[in-house]
Amino acid sequence: MAFRLTRHRVLLVVLLVSMARLPARADSLAGAWTMTKYEGPATHGTASGLLIFTDGHFSLIYTMDESGQRRGRAHAGTYDIGGNTLTYHVGWSMEYVSGRPSVAAKPADRETKFTLAGDTLTVTFSNGSVQTFKRAK
Repeated sequence: MAFRLTRHRVLLVVLLVSMARLPARADSLAGAWTMTKYEGPATHGTASGLLIFTDGHFSLIYTMDESGQRRGRAHAGTYDIGGNTLTYHVGWSMEYVSGRPSVAAKPADRETKFTLAGDTLTVTFSNGSVQTFKRAK
C-alpha cells in the first residue's frame, strides 16, 4: 500500500512541526508559595513555610507546632502534574523532629491531590493532611 501525500496530511504535518517549535506553556504552579495553614494528625498549632516550583523541581521548607514544640522539615526533588494530581518525587528530606535532626536522601514518590483557586493552592495528602499556600508576591 503506497502512502499518498494529500492536502490534509500536509496540513497535519505543518501543524505538528509548528507546535513542536512553540514555547512550553508555563506551569500553573511555577513560582513561590507561602504556607498559610497545615492541618493533619501531627499538627497542633501554627505552621509556616515556603514552597517553590521551578523548571520541574520543587523545594519545600516549613515549621509547625507539634506536641507543644516547634518542628522543622524540608523536602526537595522533582514533580509532575496530571489533572488534579501533584506527584512529588522527593530526592532528599531534612527533619528536626522529637529533638533529633535528620538529613538524608530519601527517594520517595508522594502522590497528592491539589486545587488551585486564584492565588490559593491546597495540597491534600493520602493521610488526610492538608497544606494551604498563597502565591508569594
